[in-house]
Amino acid sequence: MSTLVDAVAALVARAVQLGADERTAAELQGRFERPLRVVIAGRLKAGKSTLLNALVGERLAATDASECTRIVTWYRQGTGYAVEAEFEDGRRPVRFDRNGRLELYLDEMDPDRILTLTVEWPSRRLGRYTLIDTVGLDSARVDAAAGTRAVAEQADVTVYLMRHLHVRDTKFLEAFAGSAEALPAIGVLSRADEIGGGDLDAMEVAAGVAAAYSTDHRIVARTETVVPVAGLLAEAAVTLTEEEYGVLVRAAGDDESALASVDRFVLAAGPGDEDSRHAVLARLGLFGVRRSVVAIRRGEVASATELAALLAETSGIDRLVQVLEDRFGGRAAVFKARSVLRELRRIAGAERLPKLLAEVERVEATAPELAELRLGQLLTSADVTLDEDDYRFADALAAGESPLDAARVTAATDLVEVIERWRRLAADPLLDAGTKEAGEVVVRILERFYGEAGGS
Repeated sequence: MSTLVDAVAALVARAVQLGADERTAAELQGRFERPLRVVIAGRLKAGKSTLLNALVGERLAATDASECTRIVTWYRQGTGYAVEAEFEDGRRPVRFDRNGRLELYLDEMDPDRILTLTVEWPSRRLGRYTLIDTVGLDSARVDAAAGTRAVAEQADVTVYLMRHLHVRDTKFLEAFAGSAEALPAIGVLSRADEIGGGDLDAMEVAAGVAAAYSTDHRIVARTETVVPVAGLLAEAAVTLTEEEYGVLVRAAGDDESALASVDRFVLAAGPGDEDSRHAVLARLGLFGVRRSVVAIRRGEVASATELAALLAETSGIDRLVQVLEDRFGGRAAVFKARSVLRELRRIAGAERLPKLLAEVERVEATAPELAELRLGQLLTSADVTLDEDDYRFADALAAGESPLDAARVTAATDLVEVIERWRRLAADPLLDAGTKEAGEVVVRILERFYGEAGGS
C-alpha cells in the first residue's frame, strides 16, 4: 500500500489535470523536500521574536518596536545571506547589515504594503525547521490577526506563546487549534522567569504553572503540552559574548545586596561599568543576571561557554526543542502531507474543482496516518473520557503502534473481539462527542489493519 506522502504527491501531480494552477502545484510538490514549517504566534510582547532568535541561535528577528516587527517574516535556510520583501506586484531585495544582529533597512519601502519578509540564512538549525515570526494577534493593525491566521494555513505546526492564561489566548488558540483541520500546537509559557519575580526559583515556579495549564480544559484541548521558556535567557545563551561574561564575573565580587534589584545591581558597578551592567540586564533580565552571578560565585561555571550552556539549560529552550522533535520531527513528512491536503482542499473550494475535492476527501478517508494524528489530537482533549486501559491502547495507536502490539493480542480472533468492543463503545449514545469520535477513529484504524492483515 502506498504511503500518505506517495498518495498526496500523486494527487498534487494530478491536481493540474483537475484544473489546479501548475505553478501552485509545483510549489506544493516542493513542500516535501523542505523543512517543517513552524509558525510562532501570540499576543503583543509575548516574546515571539526573542524565542525565534533562541531557536535559530542568532539574533535575526527584531525584538524592539521597529517597523519590521509589524511584518510577518519567514526565516529559512539558504546557501547565503539574503532578505526579500514581498509585495502584491512582486518581490524586492531588502538592504541589511550583519553586526552581531540582523539590521534591516526598508528605505523607501512602505511597511504597510509589504505582505511578508523572507530571510534566507545559512543556519544549520533552519535546515530542520522553517520559522515564521508573526505580528502580535492583538496588534493595532486591523489585519494582524487575519494575516497571522492566513500564514498559519501555510504552516505545519504552531508554537503559541502566552505570558499568562488570558481569555484572548483561549480565543486565539481556538482559532488555531480548535478543529480537526487545525494545526497541532505547542503552548509556550513565555517570559517564564518573570512569573516568579526573577527570584532564583522562578523557573521552578513557572514549571508548576505550565503543568497546571497542561491540564486546564481551556488549553489541553488545543495544545499538545505547555512548556515554560525564559526567552530572553535562551536568546542570551546562544549569543553570549566574552565581554558580557566579564561583566558578570566582576559582579560576582559584589556584596549580596547588589542582586536585590535592578537599581542596586547598577549602583554597585565600578567606575565606567554602569553602561555595561545596563546592557547585561537588557540581555539577560534580572533573573538571568542573578542565576549567572550565583553560578560564578559557586564555581558552577568558569567560562563564557560554560555559562552559556547553563543558561540554555535553565531557560527551558532545550526542553522546547526536544518537545518539537519528539512530537513532530519523526513524523515531519506526515505533517507536511496533511498541510498539502489542506491547501488542495482550499484550492478546490476557491477554484470550484469538485473532482479535486473528491480526490482530497478520498485520500483523507483512507490514510491511516491522518487517523492516527486525529486520534492523538482527540486524546489531548479534556472532552475525551476513557478508562486507563482504553486510553493507553488508543494512545499507542495514535503513536503508530501496531494494534497487535497495542492490545498485546496474538490471534486474529482476539483482534476481532477488540474491534467489537470498541464498536460498542463508539455506539454508546450516552458518550460525549469527543469520546465518541475517538472511539470511531480507533475502530477505523483497527478495521483497516484487520483488512490489510487478511481478515474479512
